[in-house]
Amino acid sequence: MNKKIIASIQILPLKDDKKDRYDIIDRVIAMIMKSGLKYFVSPFETAIEGTYDEVSGLLDKIHRTIMNENAGIISNVRIIFGKDEDITIDEKMTKYI
Repeated sequence: MNKKIIASIQILPLKDDKKDRYDIIDRVIAMIMKSGLKYFVSPFETAIEGTYDEVSGLLDKIHRTIMNENAGIISNVRIIFGKDEDITIDEKMTKYI
C-alpha cells in the first residue's frame, strides 16, 4: 500500500457554542498541518494526500484526540485510491487552479 491516496475529512462538532465548534475544527486542521502530509483546506472539508497507512494513521489520531477530549462530532471521511497508480491532489486540482 505504497501508492498515494486522497482522503477528505469533514468534522461537524456537536456543540451549541459557535466558538467551541470552530475551536475543534481549527485544532483538527492544525493536526493535519503538523502531519507533514500534503493537504488542501476548503470551506467544507480538508483533503489529505499520502499513503494509505499515513493517512489512516492521521485520521485515527484525529478521532482519538477528539474522543479523549469528550467532544462529540460527526466525521465524514471519503477516500479515493487507484488500483495501480498514485492518486494526488495535484492530479485532481490542476485543471481548476
